[in-house]
Amino acid sequence: SMANRLLTRAELNTEPGVHMGMGLECYSNCTSPLRKFTDFLTHRQVKAALHGDNTQQLQSAQLDALSTQLARIREASQEAEQWLTCEFLSAHVGTEVEAVISHITSSGFTVRLLDWGIVAPVDLRRDGEKFSFDRWTATLASPTRRFQLEQKLRVRIERVDVGKRETVLVAVCQPLPEPASPA
Repeated sequence: SMANRLLTRAELNTEPGVHMGMGLECYSNCTSPLRKFTDFLTHRQVKAALHGDNTQQLQSAQLDALSTQLARIREASQEAEQWLTCEFLSAHVGTEVEAVISHITSSGFTVRLLDWGIVAPVDLRRDGEKFSFDRWTATLASPTRRFQLEQKLRVRIERVDVGKRETVLVAVCQPLPEPASPA
């Protein structure tokens, strides 16, 4: 979880680039050409390079246009996911569920609701208690509570506004105890 916080989203580029997380000076990534259009383009580039054919190389302007389109598609997908999440959670307002902290910042954290796989924020600025954030250990602490990455806890679905695509979750207790390890 800590390493993922340091990585940035992949970028489309006509020039080779470094991969900070792996310490590589030159890196590319692709999966099945049927999975994503960018993977299809990468396969075309590799095939052309293997055959010594540079005519299929994309120009920077084409790549910029594609990047813009992909960003719009990503935004639309995120908007649809937020709407579906709110629609689902609106039927569960007042319910307490188990969750695990997947991301943490100075103002709160993001949890994954274990039964449903839904990811939603817990904003501690709404809490009356003052928390201090330690970015090196990714923890939020107050005199009475402490939250950290990968920690299990219970949250209550406090409020859902489908129109605004907003959910309000509240941490309702200390972390759940870790299961006993098998002997």
